[in-house]
Order: sequence, then C-alpha cells, then structure tokens
Amino acid sequence: MVATLDSKVSEDEYANLLVQRDYLKERRKESVYEFDRQVLALSAGALGLSIGFLGNYAPHPRPDSLWLLIVAWGGFVVAVVATTLSFFASAQAFRWQIAELDEAYKEKRQPRGKNRWGRWTRGLTRLGAVAFCVGVAFLALFAMVNLYPN
Repeated sequence: MVATLDSKVSEDEYANLLVQRDYLKERRKESVYEFDRQVLALSAGALGLSIGFLGNYAPHPRPDSLWLLIVAWGGFVVAVVATTLSFFASAQAFRWQIAELDEAYKEKRQPRGKNRWGRWTRGLTRLGAVAFCVGVAFLALFAMVNLYPN
C-alpha cells in the first residue's frame, strides 16, 4: 500500500519502508563500489592496450597526432589516480562517520551531518569517470588519425 499525503502510514508500513530504504542504500553502495572498480580496471587496461596499439599498429604515428595520445594517456592516468583516491576517501568517510556516531552517542546529541570525506569521494568518483571518458575519446581519435590517415 502506498501512502498518500492525506493518509497516515501505519507502524508496520513505516517499518517496511525503512527495510526497503536500507536495502536500497546497500545496493547503491555496492553499485558505486563496482562502478569505481570498473573505471579503475578499464582505465588501467586501456592504458596498457594503447601502449600495445602504439607498438603494433602505429609504430610511427603522425607527429601532429601525438598530442591526442598524450591527452588520452593523461585521461587514463587521472582516472586511475582519482579512482584510487576515491577508495581511500570512501574508507575515511566511513571511519569519520563511525567516530561521529560514537561521539554523538557518548555526548547524547544528534550526529553532525557534514562529512567532508563523502564529498571528496563523490568528487573523485566523478573526476575518474570523466577522465576515463576523455581518455577513450582521445585514444579513439588518435587511432582513427593513424589507422585511417586520409
């Protein structure tokens, strides 16, 4: 049963909503973790594959296209570093939140809601994803320029 604005939610319905909310929070956490793992693996893999591509398919790339490769590699390196740092920031966010909950319990107060490590985690995850996309785009341009020069 879905509660409308003018109806009351029973205790059982509210308990069910909390269970559903906890389930969704856990799935979201797993999803973000998996996303970070994939960005890290794909970025490192793309960096390695692009080095192999350079040696096998474009051993003498056009000099005017090297900047595309440099931007692509830069994107992949930034993605790897940002994603690795997001794992660290995430661990720090959990550590801070646990300490804050412990302290709030001891002091019999509400926990503070500002967890700067959470903001860092979100920012680094986004940076890693954008940098990965930049790396893929510029690597594709580099490949097109060198495989199909006309």
